[in-house]
Amino acid sequence: MVHCRSERSNCLVTEKGLREFDSFTHNCNLIDLPLLGKKFTWYGLDNKKSRLDRFLLEEFWIYISRDHIPILQADEEVDWGPRHFKFINAWFKKKECVGLIEKEWSNMGSLNGQVARKLRKIKEVLKKWNGDNCNVLENR
Repeated sequence: MVHCRSERSNCLVTEKGLREFDSFTHNCNLIDLPLLGKKFTWYGLDNKKSRLDRFLLEEFWIYISRDHIPILQADEEVDWGPRHFKFINAWFKKKECVGLIEKEWSNMGSLNGQVARKLRKIKEVLKKWNGDNCNVLENR
């Protein structure tokens, strides 16, 4: 749940949910620790974004820890490797996609026996083709 509409983008927000979450945090004397860096903690399809992950701290702990150094929980940059490539089967329904794959594959004769390199090249070509076509099939 979110506290206000600005904590969501391209997602539904109900007034009742906002009131209930606000009431819950108020009644429990909870403080929602602010985020530094990114505004949203969840990113979904169709450019949906939301601040779902949060740190709620009882007000009492703020007062008794005034003489302590604040704790920072940070998400370090982690290199998870290359992003996964998702091939959409419906792309085969587009004649230009099939033709593009055949053309690019045949143009890579110098890479005979190097299937992994060929697939990486095809991946880049398909990503560009898909982007140029506004991700029509995924959106449908």
